[in-house]
Amino acid sequence: MKTVSVSPHIHTNNSIQKSMLLVSAALLPAAAWGVYSFGLRALLVLLVSIISCVLTEFLLGLINKEKTISDGSALVTGLLIGMNMPSTVPFYVPIIASVFAIAVVKWTFGGLGCNWMNPALAGRVFVFFSFTTLMSTFALPHALETNYVLPGREVATIEAPADSVSAATLTTAESNGKGGMVIIANKFIQVDFPEGFTQSDISSWADAVIAKYPTIFNGYTYFFNSNGILEFEAPSKINDLYHVGLISIIRTELANYIDNIAVDSVSAATKVSGTKFRADGFDGSITIANRFITVTYPDKFDQEAMANWADSVIAKYPELFEGATHFAAKGGGYEFALPNKLNDNLHEMYSSVLKAELTNLIGGGSEEEVDAVSSATISSEGDNGFGGKISITNQYITIDYPEGMGESELKEFTANLIDSYPELFEGATHFAGRGYYEIELYDALPQNLHDTYRSFIKQQLNSFVNGSVDATSSATKTTDLSFEQSGYEATSSITDKYITITYPTQILSNDMINEFVSDLEEDYPIFFEGVSSIILNDYVKLELYDTLGNDYHDIVNSIIEKELSKLIKKNAVDAVSSATKQTFASSGYGGSIAIANKYITVDYNTSEISQSEMSAWADNIIANNPSLFKGVTYFFNEKNIEFVFPAKLNDAYHDGFVAFFQGELGSLMKKDVVLVDAVSSATKITGVEYKAGDFSGATSIANKYITVDYPTGSITTDQMAAWADSVIAKYPDILGGAKHFAGATYYEFELPEKINDNLHDLINSVLSSEISAFIVENSSVDTVSSATMLSANKTALVGGAKGNMESVLSSVNVPVTQYAADFSAKTGISPYTIDAFLGNQGGCIGEVSALLLIVGGIFLIAAGVITWHIPVVYIGSFAILSFIFGGIPAGNGLFHGEILTPIFTGGLMLGAFFMATDWVTTPTTTLGQVIFAIGCGFFTFLFRYFGSLPEGTSLAIILMNIVTPTIDRYIKPKKFGFVKAAKEKKR
Repeated sequence: MKTVSVSPHIHTNNSIQKSMLLVSAALLPAAAWGVYSFGLRALLVLLVSIISCVLTEFLLGLINKEKTISDGSALVTGLLIGMNMPSTVPFYVPIIASVFAIAVVKWTFGGLGCNWMNPALAGRVFVFFSFTTLMSTFALPHALETNYVLPGREVATIEAPADSVSAATLTTAESNGKGGMVIIANKFIQVDFPEGFTQSDISSWADAVIAKYPTIFNGYTYFFNSNGILEFEAPSKINDLYHVGLISIIRTELANYIDNIAVDSVSAATKVSGTKFRADGFDGSITIANRFITVTYPDKFDQEAMANWADSVIAKYPELFEGATHFAAKGGGYEFALPNKLNDNLHEMYSSVLKAELTNLIGGGSEEEVDAVSSATISSEGDNGFGGKISITNQYITIDYPEGMGESELKEFTANLIDSYPELFEGATHFAGRGYYEIELYDALPQNLHDTYRSFIKQQLNSFVNGSVDATSSATKTTDLSFEQSGYEATSSITDKYITITYPTQILSNDMINEFVSDLEEDYPIFFEGVSSIILNDYVKLELYDTLGNDYHDIVNSIIEKELSKLIKKNAVDAVSSATKQTFASSGYGGSIAIANKYITVDYNTSEISQSEMSAWADNIIANNPSLFKGVTYFFNEKNIEFVFPAKLNDAYHDGFVAFFQGELGSLMKKDVVLVDAVSSATKITGVEYKAGDFSGATSIANKYITVDYPTGSITTDQMAAWADSVIAKYPDILGGAKHFAGATYYEFELPEKINDNLHDLINSVLSSEISAFIVENSSVDTVSSATMLSANKTALVGGAKGNMESVLSSVNVPVTQYAADFSAKTGISPYTIDAFLGNQGGCIGEVSALLLIVGGIFLIAAGVITWHIPVVYIGSFAILSFIFGGIPAGNGLFHGEILTPIFTGGLMLGAFFMATDWVTTPTTTLGQVIFAIGCGFFTFLFRYFGSLPEGTSLAIILMNIVTPTIDRYIKPKKFGFVKAAKEKKR
């Protein structure tokens, strides 16, 4: 009996063995490039994959008494699996993928020609979802380790100076801040000096820098090169991670030397504080740095008026401004110069006093505290009531999934929320992320509404989860609120569209209340637009435009409490009351700070701190602040220490003294590991944000403490302790002698002594790099690596980035080669497109070089192993869809999508030429193959642009493998030898 061999039935002169050898040959250039790019470990991963596939095939052939090892299919499967692996994966990952591909996908269905999906793809997908973190962690290619450019950043790689840096691996250049450059390469640091400085001057400066930073510059020498430029020479190559920090040190020291520590700048400042205020329509600011206080003022005041005002302030507050001078600031504004640097903990006191005095000078107003980076994006977050968070950044509201709630339930909740409350969510959209759900509002949410929205969403989420609804939702509801501020009581009661507010009439005039209502309408138009009011005896009655929904009552009451409390606090001063003001505040350490009349009472932990320690602490405060504490004595009660001033304290000093004592108490309590972060004695506080996969964190430095965020849900404290030991050993010059311990959501280093301010950038740069690499390597959560263009682009878009792919990748500092940057400057082609085409990108071993994969694909077409239909249609359909719709996620709209960079990145080329063309799992007819390829292009586009993962090639091809039998059923080939019967002629 004759038998028919198994598929594939290839209509060429090539046998199965020959075809497999040709495929292997076509893959080798791309595989070799992967080995060149990622090193020896990439070669080992390839060999492990091939050996595992061949060995599994051999053993199963023995068991089934079939000799299949010689057909070469296992060799191709192993090579493809290896090329689909990151070079960083442990070897057990490709072994598992290989066994799954051969034993499960291929042999379970009968061996070669009987499998319904591509074995290599199936193996890759299996280990991807089994070891997502490992399969999503990629190494940088060799070309980006040695000479790279970070588009959009001032720091860039440049051509190395000829006489000293020929063997450099990374060359970093940046402005020295004085018209020249600082260049670091290999073990040399080249420093330009302005004209007018002799070599003797420069040598003195270099000696001073080396002496000031003995651990950093240990063993350094210096010389003047052939161009007369100063160069430091380290004992060995300088760690690349030190470059940015060293440049920061040199810039600072150079500025101090050249300017002789110019007093009008903040170069020698230890803390910079910024406060904004509003008075009579003028938006002003107060800035404190070192011993200088700069205030801005309206144009209607000339310098003489400001000088008279400054004299009056100095006379009114001698204990604060004794010995101060004042003058017009060079950059605008008016400036006080104190005799000595201002204690960091007194900044708030000085700011509050000057705000009050400026407001009195200019005309009544309101103030608002701001960060030193007032123009920065402001984010906030709070508890969602179910162990997660509700976070707000710009127009995005992120809601963590409550335990037990899936995507569909949270989607239903969000949709109902937007539909039911159009006043709050008009024009909003919503979508799912990993472990959270996100609402995108029509526009950025003002900061003063953050608490309102979070409270409301939390309330609605609680009702949704617990299935509870307001029993009076359709009835009129009355909601009452009473509160106290600065010893005065106030109430707010809401019924229907009416709000009745009582307030202390002894300190708040009718004009103040009318202005208060106007501010509510201006600042919270969602609730108060069109409000009218009438003042009656000791209350004001507001009438809203329409009935206020019951769900909004608590939120509106909280707004009234917040704004009215600010108004009461501002006006509760001696000028309008004969009562002594009393202030109570938390000490920050489990106790309180109380101020009344001439007494300040500070609680302390008697079990932790002895009276002798507190006495020394109090003596130190009085000695270091003689003008402020002149004539002050103190005594002890049972659990506190009480300071007695010679006379009643000015009410304007209360808040400032609270902040001062909180900071000073922090320095005393620093032996408590929980309180180590207190920055009371710090001279500079710096932080650097970093991203490791899906985790966003920061490193921060204050005094002698370094705090490092890490994902506590996926990294254990034991792992962090081991990491800390390793970085201390690796960087003894900056971390030598450090202790370390775990905090609630962070890990902390404690150095033997305060960290030099100028070393902050260096240490932050090193630790942020080390911790991000450690998290990616060890975290058990799904992560994507910023080394790949697709993953960096996806992560940035999810985070709210907008623009074309090049601008998005530039914004997150994805590097390109110097060659790509230079070629891009000449041609206008994106440097990312150039690197992706040539193979200088992160990714799996065999997918990075689009050029070599295309060459291999053309070779297979020419050899008759495959036809052009599937790869060309696959890539073409993906390109068309990307151009038409690919701009939507980035906010660019229709017909503005990228084409070249998305085609050349990820696994598209490898999949299109070498896996989608598998003879067994693709349709048999040309039309069927075209339909198959269009489907692959569609699903790859869909997964990449609108799915949660950055890549989708493998899943797209497997989905179409599933559809192949259906395509073959309806699109059949012409039967061999079949001739259609002729129609009979009618007689």
